[in-house]
Formats: sequence, C-alpha cells, structure tokens
Amino acid sequence: MIANLILKTILILILIVLAVLIIINILFIVTIKKQKIYDSLTIEPYDFNEIPDIDFNLVNKLENKLYENGFGLPKSYKITTRGANNVTSYSKIMIHEKLCTWANIHYTYASEIKEIDNKETEFTSQKYAFELVTRYLDGSYVISRIDSEEPFFSSDKNIVFLYKDITSIDELVHKHFETIKELNNSKSIDDSILSGDHATTIIDKENKKSIDLFIENKMLKYDPIEKCYYNTWLGVFKMLIRTYKNTFREKIKKDAFNYKTKKEIINKTIPTPLKTLDSFFVISLILGLILFKSEAKTNAQLIFRTAVLFVSFIGLIITSIVKWLYKNKKS
Repeated sequence: MIANLILKTILILILIVLAVLIIINILFIVTIKKQKIYDSLTIEPYDFNEIPDIDFNLVNKLENKLYENGFGLPKSYKITTRGANNVTSYSKIMIHEKLCTWANIHYTYASEIKEIDNKETEFTSQKYAFELVTRYLDGSYVISRIDSEEPFFSSDKNIVFLYKDITSIDELVHKHFETIKELNNSKSIDDSILSGDHATTIIDKENKKSIDLFIENKMLKYDPIEKCYYNTWLGVFKMLIRTYKNTFREKIKKDAFNYKTKKEIINKTIPTPLKTLDSFFVISLILGLILFKSEAKTNAQLIFRTAVLFVSFIGLIITSIVKWLYKNKKS
C-alpha cells in the first residue's frame, strides 16, 4: 500500500512537471507564431565606442587582424529590425578592395525591463559574430564565419567555413583567401560592393536574401493586409528545435560568440525556486480537491487523497509565510 502511494505521488509530480513544460512550449509557440517580421531595416551610422557593454578588446583584436590582411574602409552602423520585439544590432563593415571581400564584425545587444510582482527587472543579452564574405556573379558565396550557431540553411552553390571561437581567426582568413584564389579561374567575383555606400547596401541586400531563404524553405509567409511576414507552423517548430539545440550547446561551452544573458533585479523579488515551490503546492492542492470529488473505492485511495491535500495545504502555508518574511526583510 505504501509503495503504491509513493508511486502515485511520483507519477503526479512527473505529470505536473510535464504540464509545466507543455505550457512553456505552448507560450513559446504562440509568441513566435504571432511575431511580425519585416524585410526593412533602419540602418544609421553609429560610433562603436558608444555601444553598451561591448567587449572592445575582442572588437579591436578582430579589427587589427583585418587591417593586417589588407582590409580597410571601416564603417560602423546601428541596425534596428522592426517587429513585435525590436532587435538592435551593430555592424562594423570593412572591405578588401583587391579581393572584393567584406568583413562584418557583428554585435547584438538587447535590453528589456519587465515588471515582475510589481518589481522592475532588467534583462540583457549580447552576442558576437564575425564573418568574411565574397560574392560571385552567379549568386554563390564563399563565407567564413565565427558563430556559435549553425546556419538554418545550406546551399550547394555556397562554400561555407564555420568556426566556433576567435582562436581560429588566422586559419579563417588564410583559408578564405586561398579558396578565393582557387576559384579565380572558374568564377567571376561580384565587385558591386565597391560602388556607392557599400556597407548599407551589403547589410540591406543580405537581410533581404535571408528573408527570401526563409520563404523558399516555407518558414515564412507574407501577409498582404499587415504588410509583414509571419512564421509558418513549420518555421515555428524549427525555431523551437533550434532553441533547444542552442540551449544545450550553450551549457557545454560559453564564449563571446555564444549568447550571454544577464538579469539585474532592480528591486529584488521572491526567488524563483520559492515561487516554483509555491506554485507546485497550489497545483497539488487543486488536484487533491479534484480527486476528492469522486468516491474513494479503497482505504489506500482515501489515504492518498488525504495525504495530497494535507501536504499541499501545509506546504502552501509554509511557502506563504516564507514569502511574507522574505518581502518584509527586503523592503
């Protein structure tokens, strides 16, 4: 009887955990499905020295390496993407005029203040990426990139070299240049980046190319009424899978080219474990009351239901007292 009681308790705990995970995933799916995506960017000149929390040592190291290898004409920009959640990123574009190749030092920074339990909490995230890109007249590319995330799509026309951190910078530059030399006899390089405002043209064209790829792979669909794109169901589920993969990868290795998140509680609130425990007892109490609606067929069932109610009720009282003490201590 006791063994059955323990097994049932464990089963209920597992079901509660699964229910929470399902709810979290549903909320994620709904958020991504409703997200508006625009193919227009706001691109404006911006001083990299004014970017919040940027790692200047990393940026300077990349920039110096580019100068050493013949790159020049540096231009820095702030890029804002329209949507439900505005994303701001920064790019420093440098050009190798002889090889018609551009380098992009890319930095994404996001800051959001949320109100939690009438308290303000600031969430920030940052991520770096670096790439060399050479475009050919046939529409193909040679791309060498330092990025923690694998690209969504691959093309048989493109040659892509992926690296995980800055220690590979010398190999990246050397391999990229050698590949260009090997292709010189068979392909013609697109030199349009050398004319006009090359940096803004590059950023805008590459953004539109990225949107087109998502459409071709049935991950985005255009809404003519809203004049924006929405994620298809296929796109939503691919995004969900990608999020889990990146979360797992981030736990294995952390460096500047992974997403780094920071949470600063402006006015301290109740710790997450305590809130989770409190929610658990609330759900357990509700389940216990639901179980009591049906008649118990055996004494074991009656004992189990009573135990669930008793433990949930006592646990809820304890967590409520602890929460009250915590709030009064911090205020």
